[in-house]
Amino acid sequence: MGPTYTEHALHLGAVLPEKARVNVFWPVADKKYAGKPRVTIDQSEIGFCKLGEFITVDVPAGAHVLAVDDVDNGPGRCNVQVDIQGGSSSFYEVARRMEHSQAGALGDILMWIPIFPFNLVGVPVALAGMLAESAGKECGGPFSITPVDEATALSKISGLRLSK
Repeated sequence: MGPTYTEHALHLGAVLPEKARVNVFWPVADKKYAGKPRVTIDQSEIGFCKLGEFITVDVPAGAHVLAVDDVDNGPGRCNVQVDIQGGSSSFYEVARRMEHSQAGALGDILMWIPIFPFNLVGVPVALAGMLAESAGKECGGPFSITPVDEATALSKISGLRLSK
């Protein structure tokens, strides 16, 4: 595991005026789900932010699309339009979207009924429910990503570990 955010922040330099620092984190309070959220900025992957971890990246200042999805656990993605000022840091929290999981619940139940073949019924039903739930939404998929003010973020991120 990488250093905590507190340890990592000690080694970060100041944000350059033409850059913006983006910090994405998934706090351990959401410990009922073990997915692997993939984080992208302007459709370029910056990493995977697992439970209890964070990602820090410097990007050009200005408007960006920050997104999170889970390539292993369900269709859909959550996109957030952000406009970040040069020389600043911003914080974004990843959280599980319960409505996405609930939409696939019937398929999950069917997987456990012995009269139905595991993959022939349960998986398609679960995927269909999750696809329908996320269809046409700017923020669909298994995860959401939302801006968080610095004071709140620091209270949640300080003990989290740098994602690898």
